[in-house]
Amino acid sequence: MKSFLTTVGSVAVLLASASALPTTNLPRQDGSCFIQLKNGDGDASVGASIPANTLFSTANNRQVDAGVNAQAVTSGCVCQAFSDAAGTIKLGGIFDDHTLVSFTDASSGGTDSQLDQAVPIGSFCCVTTPNTVPVCSGSGVGTPPPPTQTVRVQINSADDSARQIEVPADGSPFAASFSIATSVEIVDIEGSSHVTCQAFSDANGVVAVGSPFEIDEVSLNGGAAVSILSIRCKLSA
Repeated sequence: MKSFLTTVGSVAVLLASASALPTTNLPRQDGSCFIQLKNGDGDASVGASIPANTLFSTANNRQVDAGVNAQAVTSGCVCQAFSDAAGTIKLGGIFDDHTLVSFTDASSGGTDSQLDQAVPIGSFCCVTTPNTVPVCSGSGVGTPPPPTQTVRVQINSADDSARQIEVPADGSPFAASFSIATSVEIVDIEGSSHVTCQAFSDANGVVAVGSPFEIDEVSLNGGAAVSILSIRCKLSA
């Protein structure tokens, strides 16, 4: 049976049911901070990669639009949650990889937590400078623009596992890290748009691996394992 890890655009989403927040760093893209949010569903938690230095509206990722507490996972990142999308009403205090912040006294994030105890979250601001007050561009200037359309890509591996990631359909290289990939395919597209994607063996999206692919599965290296470090997807005319 194949297992799946889903990443949303530049925002990586990891569902977990651990009773405690992780203490080790998780992979992330440069210029982002991985946070862990207890969502009130028992001791379940949701992880997300928040772009650094830019106010991030939770309208771009509904998985993190409510919670009972949060903590940064990425070392050196400092974050602040806000009740509103414009980043004007602070929710709780500053948190980092050493400090967990609670958004409500009604729940500790334990197994007895209830979803109705979760507090709405409008936005996050994270910076990569330790021991500072987070200040992000876009704070206090209104709701950020809607997110870029994305396409869900599935990477199949030589060990019979598969991972799915949400890749922006804007043609930019989206960082990925798959060392034993054998084939790729598009499994879901927002709306009815036609999208074509390409896998690359470098992080800058220059050295192509295999052929461009759409909804049909495409073998990357004649079925032999190959490394993928980025993927580009673009809307077709």
